[in-house]
Amino acid sequence: MKKKTIDIALLQAAQRGHQESVCALSELAREDVFAYLYRLTLDVHVAEDLCQDTVVQMLESLPALRIASVKSFWAWLYKTAFSKVCHQFRDRGKARLRNRTISDIARLEKMPARAEGEARSI
Repeated sequence: MKKKTIDIALLQAAQRGHQESVCALSELAREDVFAYLYRLTLDVHVAEDLCQDTVVQMLESLPALRIASVKSFWAWLYKTAFSKVCHQFRDRGKARLRNRTISDIARLEKMPARAEGEARSI
């Protein structure tokens, strides 16, 4: 069975709001974008969430996109997906740093106060 692919006619029909074309484009894009995101994140749940966000952004942006070719559409879509991955990891890093800082502060607060002349041992 031959896999259906995205062609310029499908993209243009989806941009005009043809419902069947929008659904077909969404499904075809979702399959490839999910595979791409899974390769980047190695986490099924994160890939699913980011894929959904990417497809929603695609649908919102579709009427305004100037698509010269199918290749330029895929380039835009993969760049959008990659951007979502970058945001995800940046936000995770911030959360990890915040949690580590909070735990470090908690440990410091539990430490006894030092006297003025007490030497610090390393």
